[in-house]
Amino acid sequence: MVFDRGDSEMARNEKIKTSKRVIIDASVITRWYLNEEWTNKALQLRHDYEQGKIMLIAPYLIFYEVGNALRYSKDLTQQDVVASLNSLIKLQIKLIYIDKNLIDKMSEIAFLNNITIYDSSYCAIAELLSCRFITGDERLKEKVNHPYFCSLKNYDYDMI
Repeated sequence: MVFDRGDSEMARNEKIKTSKRVIIDASVITRWYLNEEWTNKALQLRHDYEQGKIMLIAPYLIFYEVGNALRYSKDLTQQDVVASLNSLIKLQIKLIYIDKNLIDKMSEIAFLNNITIYDSSYCAIAELLSCRFITGDERLKEKVNHPYFCSLKNYDYDMI
């Protein structure tokens, strides 16, 4: 598993040294742009990131998943989706490249819990990095009994 080594790492390096690491999925990020249940918790998590309290991590596929979810929202136009994805890029979330270790762990988790490889990627990263995975997908949380899982509805900085 390899971190993105672009400008985002250099720009946030000082904050990252003291931040708590958190894996987030599309169910959290879409709530930054759509008014859904637990949007307030998602916005608090983003605020904690912007304040340098936490480091947000996600696999590269996050842009595709968020873009797809926003595209099929009845509340957003094409311009809204483009603006949302551009704002997501500007946040410089730490992105993870796939490698053999991640593939092995993703496959293990996916088959063990009967979930998609997409969903298992977040779980695998959390396990490999020994950090919290926060999701707004309650069905996923119910399917996967994982010690690193946290529900977005219960998010509080002190839980990390």
